[in-house]
Amino acid sequence: MTNMLTSRRQPGFSLIEMLVVILVIAALISIVLIAGRSVLISTRISLTQTELRNLQASLEVLKHKTNQQPADMPTFLTEYQWLYAYQDTNGNWHEHPNSLTNLPNNLLSIGTITMPGGTSMQGIVAINDAFGNAIEFIPYNVQNPQHTPCFVSAGPDGLFGKPDMLYSYNP
Repeated sequence: MTNMLTSRRQPGFSLIEMLVVILVIAALISIVLIAGRSVLISTRISLTQTELRNLQASLEVLKHKTNQQPADMPTFLTEYQWLYAYQDTNGNWHEHPNSLTNLPNNLLSIGTITMPGGTSMQGIVAINDAFGNAIEFIPYNVQNPQHTPCFVSAGPDGLFGKPDMLYSYNP
């Protein structure tokens, strides 16, 4: 006769074992998500810094070739693209590849640029950073007398005036 007090264990997992496994999986997923977000932000910062340095180099080319400094971002974009624009035999404007046209397309806003003579062409009218925020140009002027003209990104939080802003030079 078998003892009634002993119980037979059924094959499978208990509810406690299942909960422990689910908690371990959830903890691992949260660690991966946190690490992935950190890598994504670092990658976007790096891409934005490269983009800002390229814009600064483009500004230097523009200043060297025109002996002028643009007053704002739209003026910079227009005047820089004029340097690389040409008119075909039909009177249509085109642009040779340059440092602006080599930027990733998802960072560029395309629109109409007025060309010399009152005609127009499709060109870059705004540039975003890798976070999707507009990059701004700060000219040398009364508000910015200590620094060279530069390009600025609001950084990961998208807010200007915060410590995470990115510059095309080291402020």
